[in-house]
Parts: sequence; C-alpha cells; structure tokens
Amino acid sequence: MCKFTVCTRRASSGREDPFQWIACPGDSAYDAPSFPGVRPKVPAWLSRLLLRLRALFGADSARSGGDEVDAELRDAFLAELEEMIASATASLSALRDNPADAARARTLARCFHTLKGSAPLVGAPALAALGRAGEQTMQRASERRMVNARQFQSVESAVALLPAWKDALRHGRPAPSGTSQVIAQLERSAG
Repeated sequence: MCKFTVCTRRASSGREDPFQWIACPGDSAYDAPSFPGVRPKVPAWLSRLLLRLRALFGADSARSGGDEVDAELRDAFLAELEEMIASATASLSALRDNPADAARARTLARCFHTLKGSAPLVGAPALAALGRAGEQTMQRASERRMVNARQFQSVESAVALLPAWKDALRHGRPAPSGTSQVIAQLERSAG
C-alpha cells in the first residue's frame, strides 16, 4: 500500500509552501520525507479517518499533530464563513430591491458553493448539504434570470442560519435546529 502525504516546507520568504509526497513499500523514502523544515500536514477529515482506522485495527495511537491541524482548519473556515455571511447578507439585501440582479445571484451561488465544498472538511456535512441546496436554488434562479419570492425566502432562511452554524462550529455544538427544514425548503424552491 502506498502512502500519500501532503507536507509543508518553509520557503525562504518565511511562507509555508505545500507539496505532495507519495511513497510505496520498497521505496527508500517510505517512512518519511527527509527534508529539513518539513512537517507532514493532513486535512482534518483524513486525520479523523486515519485515527478511526488505527483504532479499528489496533495500531499505535496517532501523533498529537492532528488536533493542531483540526483547530487550524476550523479557524480558517470560521474566518471564511464570517466573510461569506457578510457577502450573502449584502447580496440578499440587493436582491430584495432587484430580484433580477444576476451579479448578486452569482455571489450567493458562490457562497453556497464554497460551503458545499469546505464544510465537510470541518466535520459539518449538514452545512455542506445546506450549501448544495442553496447553490442549486441560486443556479435555478440564474437560469430563469430572476429570483422568485419562494426562492428568495428559502435562501434568506439559509443565510439566517449561518451565524448559528458559525457559533456551533466554534463551540463544538451540534447542528443548529431547523437546518434540515431549510434544506428541504431550498430543494423545493429549486425545482
């Protein structure tokens, strides 16, 4: 079985540059890359999966670096989520005045698209589902060149949930109540 590792190394500029490292049994560098200043960096979801697999197969406990990656990834996501909330709120306000504003509809679709892709990395699959449903709703609205009242109401409900999601992720709480209802509302309005 081959190992795949995403590592970072400190560049001369002081910035960490990512690079990929793949090794298979029999390779001389199978155990670890031997570059000065290099430390393996694993995405949070992969780190959790590896921990579960180790526990399942009785392997040694994982190294302590996984928690740092989880916190770092979560903090980056929360900062991005803060920006998305501000952007989505401004776009909703503009769409209320002009439901045919294609640029604002695209901005909302991009926000939801980012949620769809990023939320699973911080252990929030329900937030990813909200992002998927929101993106589909905004894509349908773009196809029709107008956000109808039902779509607007469902997207407004989704955006209203985002601060509760930010708080839940920051404090390790469960998904905010009403998330599944808003997802269903978005799916109905996308059709």
